[in-house]
Amino acid sequence: MNFWRVIPSLLLVVTVMPQLPLCAVDIPVDAVQRPAVSGSVESLLLWRGGLPDRPLYFDVASPSVVPLDAAMVNPSMAAGPRFRIDLSPSGDGAWEFNYFTVQNFGGSRSAVSPAGDLEQDNIFGFLFPDVTSAQAVSSAGIQSFELNRRERLEWFDGDFIYGFRWVEWNDRLAVSDTTVTGTRTGTDLFIANTFDSLYGGQIGLDMLLFGNRDRAWIEGLGKAGVYYNNASQSSFVDSVSTDQIVRSTSASADLTSFFGELGFTGCVRLGEHWTARAGFTMFWLGNGTAAADQLSVNNLFSNTIVSGIDNGDTVFLYGLNLGLAAAW
Repeated sequence: MNFWRVIPSLLLVVTVMPQLPLCAVDIPVDAVQRPAVSGSVESLLLWRGGLPDRPLYFDVASPSVVPLDAAMVNPSMAAGPRFRIDLSPSGDGAWEFNYFTVQNFGGSRSAVSPAGDLEQDNIFGFLFPDVTSAQAVSSAGIQSFELNRRERLEWFDGDFIYGFRWVEWNDRLAVSDTTVTGTRTGTDLFIANTFDSLYGGQIGLDMLLFGNRDRAWIEGLGKAGVYYNNASQSSFVDSVSTDQIVRSTSASADLTSFFGELGFTGCVRLGEHWTARAGFTMFWLGNGTAAADQLSVNNLFSNTIVSGIDNGDTVFLYGLNLGLAAAW
């Protein structure tokens, strides 16, 4: 996790939230009876914690010098919507439907050596020297759907949550280079894709931390579960540094993975039905797959293709949630 990104996000929340109560109104809230229908629409502004450490090219004269590593790619912020609706016909417990999607965690990094002093570091089994320029481009995305039951807790202001969750995490790394051997110029393209599809149950708590729900308050949310993960990878190479080589392979695995969510949100009532929301959210995927890790376990250079899938990667996503909630 890059804490230099987290700190500005938290400062923004801390700076903005104290100003919102100036617009707040006092609306008495029934502490027992739930609204029949309530929901929220939020924008998630998330950063990815970083790519795994995987050297891609090294300096021939000084092999310990790595001018291009997958971990050097710095993914940009990505944004997407989150929708939630709660149905409580009886006014007691509630059924919650929750969906969000955040795509395009994109980033790139390049390395240049006009003299051709770079060499491929066993990328799908390729070890070509004389590389004059290289680039790594990463992209990723996540989406999640939940169907939960919410039950009010008697001993504090909050809900116990239990239900089903599906999460899909996709990761892509494209590595390209140019080689010059004598008068011959060649190019290489390596692409690795991974997909993690998680299915399973989760439990959690949603509780009031500070303030009161009549005017302004801060709430905390935590959810976690152990999931079945139908993980897969696909790998591709198109190399024309010598004779053209175009090959691909794929593999899949049944994994047991962890997925958790933690958030702190400030809420301010704007009227009888409307509430403004702003906070900090973090997601954690454990024992998943990463595109960069597949470059080592798959060999597309030899005539006999070696296929596999590497897992054990951890993904952190963190950032802001901003939106409106309504209840009737």
